[in-house]
Amino acid sequence: MHIDTHCLLDNHLYFLSHHRGILDSYPDADLIHSEKEFFNIIFLHSPENIYSLPDSYKIYIPDECVDCKKLPESYSQMGTLSYMILPEHQVAWKINLDISCKKVETTEDMEEFSRVQVRGFNESDTEYNEWHPWIQGYNMKNIQDPAQSFWIAYRENQPVGVCLTVRTKNCIGIYAVATLAEERNKGISTSVMASAIQQAGRQAGEHVSLQVFSNAYAHNFYRNLGFVDAFECAIFSKVK
Repeated sequence: MHIDTHCLLDNHLYFLSHHRGILDSYPDADLIHSEKEFFNIIFLHSPENIYSLPDSYKIYIPDECVDCKKLPESYSQMGTLSYMILPEHQVAWKINLDISCKKVETTEDMEEFSRVQVRGFNESDTEYNEWHPWIQGYNMKNIQDPAQSFWIAYRENQPVGVCLTVRTKNCIGIYAVATLAEERNKGISTSVMASAIQQAGRQAGEHVSLQVFSNAYAHNFYRNLGFVDAFECAIFSKVK
């Protein structure tokens, strides 16, 4: 299967521009401007304006843009983001039959989705209280977007996991995969992703994609599900 790097990047940018900030696109770069400094990101495609980059933005450089990696000495690499795809004929996943999955339809559903999403990534009350209003605000703005589908996993009628799919040209992107800490290692993330992908009705030649930090726990988790690395983005930040 031919890997269309641009369609994977476009899908990621769609998610970021709808959930993390505002997108500005130029011939040599795509910029995400966010209220949260962590999500101020530049996807650099050309070294043309490499010396006029905003100081507070992380620089993401896809593999194909090798020349861009010659950043000024004031920048250092802080990690790598791996873009992964799921082969069309992947191995069948082991599903937890005690899990039921529901598509978000109402604001009440979205409130439930947002609670699980934020709690799944932020176990402390301080972090939860900081991120919940911001994340839920974006989720609510996107509830009617036909390109996006929000899914909640239930065990014993309680919400325990979530995921989001974003459909753009030739790509179904998977985002916001989260499970409550006390419910992990029960196949919940696998079950809710499987349901979401099935309902999306993947077409021939269409990528199913996601992004993870290279060599993190999640990277190996998705490899075990059959996802394969498509390409990487080196991540740079300015040394302060």
